[in-house]
Amino acid sequence: MASEVKSLASQTAKATEDIRTQIAAVQSETGIAVEAIRKIATTISEINQISNSIASAVQQQSAATDEITRNVQQAATGTQTVSQTIGNVSEASATPDATPPTC
Repeated sequence: MASEVKSLASQTAKATEDIRTQIAAVQSETGIAVEAIRKIATTISEINQISNSIASAVQQQSAATDEITRNVQQAATGTQTVSQTIGNVSEASATPDATPPTC
C-alpha cells in the first residue's frame, strides 16, 4: 500500500509540474498575443490620423475649388458686362444722331 501511495504522489507531482508548464506556456503566448494586439491598435491609430489628415486636405481642396468656381463665375459675369458695354459703345458710335444708351 505504501508503494501505491508513493506512486500516486509521484504521479501527482508529475501532473502538477505538467500543469505548471502548460500554464507558463499559455501565459507566454497570451503575452505575445497582447503585444500583437497593442501593435495592431497603434497601427489603427496611425491609419486613423492619416485618414483624418487626408479628409482635412480634401475638405480644404474642396473649399479652394469652390472659391475658384465663384471667382470664375464673377470673371465671366464681369466679362459679359464689359462685352455688352463695348457693344453699346460700338452701336452708339455707329449712329451719330442716336441718343447714347445708359449702362
